[in-house]
Amino acid sequence: MEIRQFKLLNGDDIIAVMNTRYDGHYIIERPVLIGNDMYGRLVFSHWFPLSEQNMFKLYKNRCIQHVPISKDFEEAYIKYIMEEEQPYSSDDVLRRIESLRESLLQRDEYEPVNDDEDEEKEPTIH
Repeated sequence: MEIRQFKLLNGDDIIAVMNTRYDGHYIIERPVLIGNDMYGRLVFSHWFPLSEQNMFKLYKNRCIQHVPISKDFEEAYIKYIMEEEQPYSSDDVLRRIESLRESLLQRDEYEPVNDDEDEEKEPTIH
């Protein structure tokens, strides 16, 4: 399991499990937004808090850089994503992530949604 920090063009910093690398995009799992609380401490929040989806396509042209994270932050990230998965143990969560990754790689019909299609439409003028 490879957990990485991604710096995005819009300024967001996210931590996620790197699932698959393609020519134009990455498939990431369980992305978490890194922010600061009012005391300047780093805090985690869900990148898409209103969605039950756990896997996302991240286009390489929207990513400035990505790097592996330190062991301390990796442990904090795993703890954060495990707390939402109660009543599963940490081993159960890691097994679920690995099995999800394997099942998606084995399915031929899996094709991530192309979000760039919306950008080609003419804008709505109000």
